[in-house]
Formats: sequence, C-alpha cells, structure tokens
Amino acid sequence: MTNDQIDNIFTYHKPFGTQQDRYVAIREKAKELAFLLNDACPESREKSLAFTQLQSAIHWANSSIAINEREALTENVQMVDGNTAVFNGGILVGITNRQEK
Repeated sequence: MTNDQIDNIFTYHKPFGTQQDRYVAIREKAKELAFLLNDACPESREKSLAFTQLQSAIHWANSSIAINEREALTENVQMVDGNTAVFNGGILVGITNRQEK
C-alpha cells in the first residue's frame, strides 16, 4: 500500500455530486432489510450478527463511494430520472436504477 493510498483512506471525503443521494439510497434499502430481519428472525446471537454485518455492508458501500471517487468526476456522474448515470467522454457507460417505493 502506498502512502497516498493510506492518506486517502484516512481522510474525510466531503460528499459531492450525487454521492449524498446514493448514501441515502443505500441506507434506505438497508433499513428495509433490517425491518424484514427484525420481523422474520427470532431474537438471538445470529440475529445480532446479521444486524452487525448489515451495518458493515453499509459502511463499506459508502466507503467505496467516498474513497474511490474524485470531485473532478462530478461532471461524469449525473442523476437522470431518479437514476444515477455515469458518463465517459459523453457516452453513457453505466446506470444504477432506483425503484420508487
């Protein structure tokens, strides 16, 4: 691991562009799953671990966004009809669908 990588991992990354919307979307879906787990699973060590792992999944998903995106890429990531669209040289290269509740 390089010093630059360590510095990047342990630096606060202020949200920009569509990042905040994606953080919210991830938390909302995780909350839906948390309610399902809470209703479907008996109180137990395993249920507690499931909640801990769900929290970890949210953390790592948000970290992947914060650590691996640069503000210079903001123009390449846009919200289109409630979906996150990623462009490269003006060409659509990816889209994340967000279903309405």
